[in-house]
Amino acid sequence: MLNDLYAQKLEVQPTIRVRPATLSFDCTIQFRAKTIVVTNITKKALDIRARAEQPWILVEPQMFDKVPPAGTATFTVSINCKELTGTKPIVGKILVTGGDFGQKVPVKVKPRIEIASPKPR
Repeated sequence: MLNDLYAQKLEVQPTIRVRPATLSFDCTIQFRAKTIVVTNITKKALDIRARAEQPWILVEPQMFDKVPPAGTATFTVSINCKELTGTKPIVGKILVTGGDFGQKVPVKVKPRIEIASPKPR
């Protein structure tokens, strides 16, 4: 009986719905900030948070207090392209939480291409 309890997989039921599930940015062109919309899918008010896991991802605001059932919280996401180096795409994450549930939103970025100046002769 005790082994059966350990064998059961504990799952936390989702309390929020996050859209979109992923974001993409391109630092080689002029871009605008994007939004993440989080919906409370419970029957009680929730505090909803969004926290960037990398310093080059900017999220504002970082928290909405007491979002009512079926209510939404909209977070604005932008990228500090000046902090990114290299030419290969990079992926970061935003952790969105509401109640006991959390979801990571991947943030894909194509960095700027640095063109080296010719050396003087």
